[in-house]
Amino acid sequence: MKNKVIRGAAKLYYKENVESEPLDQDVPIECFEAGAQFIINSQKKRNNCNISEENSYKIKTKKMKDKYTKIVENVEKIIQVTGFYVTAVGDPSVGINSATWEINNDFYFDNPEELEEFRKEIKNLFEFHCGEVVKVITFEEHQVILDTENEEMYKMYPVRYLIKDGNNFKQANSIASYSNDVGDSIHFELPSWIDENNEFGEDRVIKSTDDEYWRILKEAAGLLENEIRNNEYSLKNTKRNLKLIQNEFKHAK
Repeated sequence: MKNKVIRGAAKLYYKENVESEPLDQDVPIECFEAGAQFIINSQKKRNNCNISEENSYKIKTKKMKDKYTKIVENVEKIIQVTGFYVTAVGDPSVGINSATWEINNDFYFDNPEELEEFRKEIKNLFEFHCGEVVKVITFEEHQVILDTENEEMYKMYPVRYLIKDGNNFKQANSIASYSNDVGDSIHFELPSWIDENNEFGEDRVIKSTDDEYWRILKEAAGLLENEIRNNEYSLKNTKRNLKLIQNEFKHAK
């Protein structure tokens, strides 16, 4: 793959995801070139097995059936990774903040050894370009860590709370902030000045052992899902319109 293709991919990602984020302006473009190289190289690691429905009926002999079975078994063993987090742990005491990069793509590996070799390539290349020691984990590994932490948290706090005032809820980790954002309002512990009955306050405490708690969460989840769908549709139209305008600048002048 030509270097100009890699650099072009990196610059496009940089313009879309970094230039709009002023705090990330100091991220070296070399890091994104490295990411683009990995994404391009990953295409070579894909394993495709497409057998059409029509052809599937032509597998008649035992030999061909055995071959088909072996192909399916091999495909089932393939490890799919949806991306990697590359994290450089900084040192705030000397003005170096931590930084995390995401490599988003579908990666396929025949075995764990191949995955580890690829992880090592990512680590070496990012450390070479960034001059910092980095840690590389897959999106799936990161999710396992989060799930484990959440499981421990929910074991420690089997009862959660919503604190409602009219149509709004008290935000967790905030002294006096109220809004209709239900997710941000889930308290693992009640504030020290509010008890479960809250007999002397205007706020109403709703516990996760109450049916109302789950009804509120279900309604909020439905509204958020609709909002996400609407936003995705709007974003798709926005990108389409931008592309049409860009085509005018690119081809019509």
